[in-house]
Amino acid sequence: MCDKLGTIGRDAIDGDTVTLRKGLALYRLNKSPYYRARVWDARAKKYIIKSTRTSSLVQAKIIAEEMAAAVHGAKPVDEVLNPNSITKKGNPNGNFVSLADELIEREREKGERGECHRKLYKNTSFYLHHNDWGACSYFKTDHVTEIQTPQYLKYMDWVRSKDKTLRPATMNHIATNISKVLKMGRDFGFITTVPDTP
Repeated sequence: MCDKLGTIGRDAIDGDTVTLRKGLALYRLNKSPYYRARVWDARAKKYIIKSTRTSSLVQAKIIAEEMAAAVHGAKPVDEVLNPNSITKKGNPNGNFVSLADELIEREREKGERGECHRKLYKNTSFYLHHNDWGACSYFKTDHVTEIQTPQYLKYMDWVRSKDKTLRPATMNHIATNISKVLKMGRDFGFITTVPDTP
């Protein structure tokens, strides 16, 4: 959901305000490329506004949700934005395994917040880290920029060679989870487009 706020000059809202839910929104100012999160603190009866320090709407949404959780919990909001904390969880180095682990961790946290099924991250981990044909054991430290459609197709052939009994539904799940990892690479800015995964 979006709405517009009106101010003039460098402090004017750049584009629409993205409302995530009641009491939580994102917006940008003309003077900065970074999204700001606006969180309603019911206890203090005021809005808390902090820069998310990212120009990615996907990442800004994640950080905004973490900020909202901090406002309503015991964790200081500033700790959410601490560069050292972000490095631990939010700075994959661009190789396939680091992005896959980032995806799994984010799904785990979303499950705890009730934004997706609590066991989604386990399913994702099952397909990506499978002992026999997991994509993480195949691509390992390959950088996401090196994984294009030909590499994906070669991997899928490798999966079939490892287990010829896999059903089409399982192959679809494998493809879906690889696509999610590649999208994570795009969202972090390592690639600009996600390769086709037919």
